[in-house]
Amino acid sequence: MKRLGIIGGLGSWAGLHLAETLLRLSCAETDEQYPEFLLYNVPIRGMDKTGVVDGPQVSAHLKAAIVRLSRADCTHLIVACNSVHHLLLGEQNPFPGVAIDLIQCACAAITTKSVGVLCSRSSRNIGLYRTPLELLGVHAVEATEKEQAVIDDAIASVIRGQVKHVTVYPTSALREVMSSMTYRGAEEIVAGCTELSVSLAQFHTELPVIDAGVQACKAFLHD
Repeated sequence: MKRLGIIGGLGSWAGLHLAETLLRLSCAETDEQYPEFLLYNVPIRGMDKTGVVDGPQVSAHLKAAIVRLSRADCTHLIVACNSVHHLLLGEQNPFPGVAIDLIQCACAAITTKSVGVLCSRSSRNIGLYRTPLELLGVHAVEATEKEQAVIDDAIASVIRGQVKHVTVYPTSALREVMSSMTYRGAEEIVAGCTELSVSLAQFHTELPVIDAGVQACKAFLHD
């Protein structure tokens, strides 16, 4: 029987949102039909609203968490954070089972040739989505510096826990960023940050949104 390990804490609300997404997508009608999973919330240092700021520190925390989930007999792994995936490539990931890659899952779901990418600043700077999209022949419409500052603030709001029960929320600013990406040719939007997945769940978007967390959950459920 498969068992999913979810590493949260990068941030905590994003990990919880991914677990909720998994339950919703399971379409279960009885308790025994729900998937078996462990949500391990790890308060990881070396990250902030811009993404990864101390790679070695984040990597050490992640590897320790992965080892613990391996010892808990997890067969599958989802790290509920896009920004850290470059730290887990190949032999850098000690997980012995199936490690589900959020970026690969999102890219596999794209159906157009021009995609707006909403992600953390560190992900944008290293081309976390731009590079694989280019290999697929897809143009990545990335945030400008001004737009990235808006995205940073939206991420910070979710990290602080300003998720559902507050009146002030940066949804209008995110709408403007997506409208700008549409004007620049984007036909779909990739939610390439699990905090932004929480934000985007609060309102309707004009363009189709490909949520990396949703696609990763689907990959687990269908494996």
